[in-house]
Amino acid sequence: MRRLRWAVVAGLMVLVTGCGSTVEPASSGAEFARLAGHGTDVSFASMGGPGEALGVYDLIVRGTVKDIFEGIEYRYDDGRPDRLVPAHATFVVSVEEVLAGDRSLVLEGRVYLQVLRNRQTSVDDLAAANPEPAVLLLMTDISDQLPDPGATVVRPDRLPADAPLLWADPDGLWLQTANDDEMVGIYADHDELDPAWGRPRTLDEMAEVIVRCRDGDCP
Repeated sequence: MRRLRWAVVAGLMVLVTGCGSTVEPASSGAEFARLAGHGTDVSFASMGGPGEALGVYDLIVRGTVKDIFEGIEYRYDDGRPDRLVPAHATFVVSVEEVLAGDRSLVLEGRVYLQVLRNRQTSVDDLAAANPEPAVLLLMTDISDQLPDPGATVVRPDRLPADAPLLWADPDGLWLQTANDDEMVGIYADHDELDPAWGRPRTLDEMAEVIVRCRDGDCP
């Protein structure tokens, strides 16, 4: 299991209130990614090449983002007013292909991915803008991981009680629609991938590298 690399984040604490959304579906994965990551700066360390990824991630899949709703919360009882508490959204992904990893983490054909979001963008807006992009996800099971020993996980009502909590690092979450020539990340660009990946530009190209490596032909 890969230990979660908690990102350094700026701009998370602007709160948007209100119900419903007037946002239209995004015209592309790139437009959706800009909305999802709006105003947020994430610092992360590279996951390394495909061989390393296959050795440390719990599950690697291809699928489609079918729904988006509230994400998990971390609550603390220490009363610290200066504590930065990240906000998450749950991306419900219909799994079409398991490329590697633990298939038991797929619940009735779906995975429930926790995605860091900026509070400037409401979950209602994300759900309304969802163009149902194809995704390639390299995920860690964080069901038993906490950012701090004093934290408590609060699951949203819509999240099945037995659904594993999954997380993708910024360079492990890639999406693409028919209107995108290249795959895009919410907090990473494909140029930031380790050179060992061979600079894939599409989900198909990245999946091909993973499958070849899984079958013994690692770069």
